[in-house]
Amino acid sequence: MLIISIKVTMKYDTIIPIGANCRVAQALRDLKLRQAAFPLDWTLNSAQAVLALFKSDFDNFFSSASCQEKVTTSQKGKNYPWVLNTQYQIGLMHEHHWSEERVITYQNRINALQQSLNADRVLLIRWDMKAPFHNDPTHAEHEKRDTDFFEQEDSIAHCYALKDLCNEKYSGKIDLLIFHADEIKEQDKRPDVCYHHIDFSTAKTKGKVKEWDRTAIKEALIALDIQLENPITELSRFAKMRSYFSR
Repeated sequence: MLIISIKVTMKYDTIIPIGANCRVAQALRDLKLRQAAFPLDWTLNSAQAVLALFKSDFDNFFSSASCQEKVTTSQKGKNYPWVLNTQYQIGLMHEHHWSEERVITYQNRINALQQSLNADRVLLIRWDMKAPFHNDPTHAEHEKRDTDFFEQEDSIAHCYALKDLCNEKYSGKIDLLIFHADEIKEQDKRPDVCYHHIDFSTAKTKGKVKEWDRTAIKEALIALDIQLENPITELSRFAKMRSYFSR
């Protein structure tokens, strides 16, 4: 008997990264699948925190009352400033300090997200990882910092609740893709969710040592043949500069 395997292309109007770190956003950008800047692109978060954020419509996401400036010091004595949202326990790792100007930036990103969730076909991507973020012994202080974000109760159930919430709240048909380093039991899986296992022991040897998961996720997106309904064309030099400064 001849079995023909047909690869189905997954096409979406918009693709939205929802954590747990910035690697999904980076991989989407590398593959020209990142159409706009969204609020969770460059954050460190738990699925529980993301669910709470969506339930509140991103209330106080980058307000002065909820943001606290933090500093992580490396073993070599170098300081890495970042901002912690204490209300949701979400790390804005690419922000060096809180500023009024960035409040406007994040409000624009929230508006873009909420508008995108009303598109016909939407894909949420979650990197639900429990493996080390940094495959580098010199980044032990980062590992400790990052682990703190997952002391909250965090499970795959929060991802499912988020998908259901978005489908109820917005007009788009919203799918969920979960990249996971830990095995997910069959009884815990849902037929309306897509899963892709990333083997840490194999993936960590590829790409940049500090960003092993960026390479792994990029390869997975290619393997799954995820595409945009309207592919992004090459940006002009001016558009590239504008995109860079709006990150």
